[in-house]
Amino acid sequence: MKNIGKILGIACLVLLIGFGMIRLGIYIVQYPPAPRIKQKKIQVACVGDSITYGAGVLGHRKSQSYPAYLQKLLGDTYQVLNYGMSGRTLMDEGDDPYCEETLYRKSLEADASIYVLMLGTNDAKDYQWDEEQYKKALVSFVSSYQEASPDAKIYLMQPPRAFENPEDGKIKYGIQNDVICGSMYKIIMQVSEQMDVGYIDLYQLTKDHSEWFPDGIHPNAQGNQAIANYIYECIEKSERGRQMKKGIIFDMDGTLWDSAEQVAQSWTLALQQCGYEDAVVTKEDMYRTMGRTMDKIAEMLFPFTQGKDREALLTTCCKVENDYLREHGGMLYPDLRKTMEQLKKMGYHLYIVSNCQAGYIEAFLDYFSFHDLFEDTCCFGDNGKPKGQNIHLLYEKNKLDAAVYVGDIQGDYDATMEAGLPFIHAAYGFGEIAKPVEKIDTLSDLVDVVGKVLA
Repeated sequence: MKNIGKILGIACLVLLIGFGMIRLGIYIVQYPPAPRIKQKKIQVACVGDSITYGAGVLGHRKSQSYPAYLQKLLGDTYQVLNYGMSGRTLMDEGDDPYCEETLYRKSLEADASIYVLMLGTNDAKDYQWDEEQYKKALVSFVSSYQEASPDAKIYLMQPPRAFENPEDGKIKYGIQNDVICGSMYKIIMQVSEQMDVGYIDLYQLTKDHSEWFPDGIHPNAQGNQAIANYIYECIEKSERGRQMKKGIIFDMDGTLWDSAEQVAQSWTLALQQCGYEDAVVTKEDMYRTMGRTMDKIAEMLFPFTQGKDREALLTTCCKVENDYLREHGGMLYPDLRKTMEQLKKMGYHLYIVSNCQAGYIEAFLDYFSFHDLFEDTCCFGDNGKPKGQNIHLLYEKNKLDAAVYVGDIQGDYDATMEAGLPFIHAAYGFGEIAKPVEKIDTLSDLVDVVGKVLA
């Protein structure tokens, strides 16, 4: 009997230990400890729910979750930190808000160089989805990381597709895929643009791969590998783009503004000051000389003068013109400042190269207070060199890795080809281009087009 009692006692103890281990395992899954940060590594913090945690590969999550695969791809220079928590929502009104967890605070304190944020699958459950609350929460969530780590690169990720069970046609846990690919999808895209953060679309990556999601929600090892590969490609492309110095070099007239009327008025004043009281320069005269160097313009508009007299008259015209433009300006093309600021936020460096006289570009910058937008300028009046050479000089001087010239007439295209750079046609300007090239119909179109040219 004593032996039976001992056996029963040992059996009970084993059961208690086993039960305790199970409870501990469940607790660790629900409340994973914060990863230990290694010094002298570039930290990449993956923040999210059970998809990030690795619930689909629970027994092998340390080697088969998407953060684990991402670590292998990035190599020893990086440390990928997994801040995933199963069942968590972005919305404070959800079942288990992520922002109430200690792990959220730890992820902010990590001060990582790169943050990959993805919360939304649990928010999409049929009993708790709220479009307005989700958008508000997402803006606040991204802001918290921007404030905690101002120099970090932040990526917002679209959650993967949620798949139906083939037997009953239902998605587990009441998750609504029409929300994930509908209103939530639009919100994440809009917020990423609004808050100037990176964007990674896992929905498009996964939408045709139900084999990656055995339970319809959580990716298996194959799915996690594919997700990690895609994230790696996005990060590598972005980091490579950030390291390269890319420039956009602009023409002036017909590209940034139209000053023909004001220039014509100023030149008429200059002619009168020089004793040519009957001479008049019209806006049409200025249009037909656009893109030419100043000596050629003088030859076309002042056939009644020669030699030093023509040079003296041109010098007076240029001086009067610069002073006139500083006071009166010209006609800007729509959304110029807004477009330039957006391009600068995208990492592009902005410049101006023109065939104009010295002081003309400065008058433009002075009148509109645009000195903060353009880093350097170059023109014919500065050095007597034609536009093609000046484009090349500015490119070399500013140590650009890639650049594109934006202009409106054939002469701009020819000069750009001479400089060996790609060209974008400002089709709203003064001329046409003989060959098919990338074009913009408004200045703001450049935001979408330039990336294709400088990819």
